[in-house]
Amino acid sequence: MENNKALVLGIGSDILSDEGIGIRLIHLLKKTNISLIADFITLNIGSPELIEIIKNYKKVFIIDAIKTKTKPVGEIHCIDLKNFQNTINLSNPHDISFIDTINLGKLLYKNFSPKIFIYAIEIENEFEISNDLSEQLFSKITDIADNIVYHIQNELINKKNIKYKRIQYENF
Repeated sequence: MENNKALVLGIGSDILSDEGIGIRLIHLLKKTNISLIADFITLNIGSPELIEIIKNYKKVFIIDAIKTKTKPVGEIHCIDLKNFQNTINLSNPHDISFIDTINLGKLLYKNFSPKIFIYAIEIENEFEISNDLSEQLFSKITDIADNIVYHIQNELINKKNIKYKRIQYENF
């Protein structure tokens, strides 16, 4: 059964400092008006389990961490499937690749064709064990959330005339 809502999926670990940015952003985005037309899910890794999670959605927005060292910490890389660039959790050496997962979904389900948007946030601390984001990333989280909401609005909300309510990280 196809879902009329979009899915916003945050991937990461909340005990690995910046690597958990996807999960932390989901907690922020749930407090916005996007929650009226989107479901929110958090996962620790991207794997074939994604097929079952996203198969009934028309649009899926994935938020993950990336460390390229080519952009400043907190910068958003907008990645499409045609030019897919591995993010930290969508590319697990112990699992099949994200692209292979999507292709498997197409083989398993006749109508598997969600439009996928990947927002990879440039991070500083990839493997530091901490429940907190680095200071540099923490200071930018509201702006990152605003930018992601803006992108989602362009795909979903503006067409429904729902206004975005900005939230502050302190409310999280």
